[in-house]
Amino acid sequence: MTTPTRSYTHHQMAPHASVTRKAPRSSIALATALVLLCGALASGVRAQQPGTASGAAITSPVATSEASQSLPALLARVLTRDPQVRVAQSLYDATGQRELQARSRLSPTVGISATQGSAAEKELSRNIQRRTDRIEATLRWNLYNGGGDVAEIDASAREVTAAAYDLMRAREEVSERIANAYAELLRVTQLLPRSQSRLDSVRELVRKVLRQNDLGKASDADAQQALATLLDSEIMHAQLLSEEDGARRRLSTLAGEPIQAVLPIALPNDPSNDELATPIPGMVEAARERALAARTRVRPIAQVLAPRVD
Repeated sequence: MTTPTRSYTHHQMAPHASVTRKAPRSSIALATALVLLCGALASGVRAQQPGTASGAAITSPVATSEASQSLPALLARVLTRDPQVRVAQSLYDATGQRELQARSRLSPTVGISATQGSAAEKELSRNIQRRTDRIEATLRWNLYNGGGDVAEIDASAREVTAAAYDLMRAREEVSERIANAYAELLRVTQLLPRSQSRLDSVRELVRKVLRQNDLGKASDADAQQALATLLDSEIMHAQLLSEEDGARRRLSTLAGEPIQAVLPIALPNDPSNDELATPIPGMVEAARERALAARTRVRPIAQVLAPRVD
């Protein structure tokens, strides 16, 4: 008769120093997107920054009770739930966890293993009782790995920086799309009152011309010309109404919530700001950081041939 042996092992990673990443400096592709994002931050809404390791909170669309809403407030809500931004944020968080994993290789590993078992066996017509009690404790510390761990840590840090640029670029692209749709809706909305005023003036003028034609003071050609002008004004106004409806639907689709009214946008008069004049393309910087990360992982021959000390 044999009693099964129970074995369990416990490993614990020693705590390591906290990691502080250096976030890349701000770069905005378009001047309008920069102003709008700054306005969103100034409005008191805390958006997730590229230097933060935690994931961005996902909020559900909230219908505003106000008749009008500003673009910064709209951007603050949309950026946290836009699929492109959420994907970039998730990739950034995953890259940060890979960097922590690379840094954990330099920390000591403590392991405790305990084994306990008993068995009843028969050998040469004799019953033998066997019992095993064993406890093992191990401590492993990676002291030197030929520079491979340091190279992996440096490469992981550069990949985190590249992921931060990708997250920044995703926010810029989403902000640009929404800002363009918002500006288009604002333009058409501001033209509608003027178009309506012009249409009312033309109608009044046509009424007077037809009245004069009935009294014999205006020719039939003048009346036909007035009616043609009225028809042209009505067509232009109807086209403007159609553009306003299309712009509102497009902005509502991009924002993921119904848009009722928009507010004017305050843009700076002097675009000679240094940050706006010399933007850093996020895509170029991300590719550059990833290229440097790949180059860092290629170690010299001396480091490859060096022994590993545990």
